[in-house]
Amino acid sequence: MPTAAQRLFDTQAACFTRDRIDWMTAQYALPLAVFRGDEITVFRSREQLAQTIGYLRRQAFEAGTQRLEAQVNAVGMPRNGRSPVWVDWVHRDGAEQEIMRSRACYFCRWEDGRPAIEMVEYHDFALPEAMRKLKVG
Repeated sequence: MPTAAQRLFDTQAACFTRDRIDWMTAQYALPLAVFRGDEITVFRSREQLAQTIGYLRRQAFEAGTQRLEAQVNAVGMPRNGRSPVWVDWVHRDGAEQEIMRSRACYFCRWEDGRPAIEMVEYHDFALPEAMRKLKVG
């Protein structure tokens, strides 16, 4: 049986694949800090977050992604209603072959069984060139 964390990230993957960015952004708490190496981006609005996810989705599909799969590797012990969740994002082509992968840790708050993603820390990013070109301000 999938955990609440696996269900959350399966939904995120399905929304990314189906271009339901609005549903994705609804799961994030604002402001949202996203760390990539020694860089930090702070999203202050859903519109800003949606534009960024939409851009990254277009880049992923141009690179051959047909479906995004979430693999929840671990869920940390809850502390004050919050847990870290380690996720691998597997990009699959039309033949279901893995073409690239991202790794991230999501810091999630759980209230009454409902999740809110409060912070993201990327360890590997499948589209580093797209991320370098991205300017959020």
